[in-house]
Amino acid sequence: MLKRHVVALHELTREEFVELGELQALAVRLLHETLDSAKEYSVCFAEKEGFQHIHFHIVAIPNDLPDELKGTKVFAMINVTETEALPREEVKAFCEALRNRA
Repeated sequence: MLKRHVVALHELTREEFVELGELQALAVRLLHETLDSAKEYSVCFAEKEGFQHIHFHIVAIPNDLPDELKGTKVFAMINVTETEALPREEVKAFCEALRNRA
C-alpha cells in the first residue's frame, strides 16, 4: 500500500504501479468470485473537494444492472438515504469475508 501522499498518477513509481495492479487484481478476483459479477469497473479519481489525492473504486457490476446505471452512472447507487443503504454491520461482515478469502 502506498505509504505517501500523491495527488496524480504520474507521481507513482514503477514499483507502486506494480503493487497497485496486484491489489486491483486481487480485489477484482475476490469480488467476482463472491458476487458472480458480470464485469468489474476500476475507476480512479484524483480530486474532490477536501480529497486532493488519488483513490480507486473497484465496482462489481451485477448481471442484472439496468442500462440506466451502467458506466459512470453506476455512482448514482451511492446516493441513497441511510434507510435505503445496507446496514453497516452487513457491509462490515462482507468486508471481513473478503479479507478472509484473500
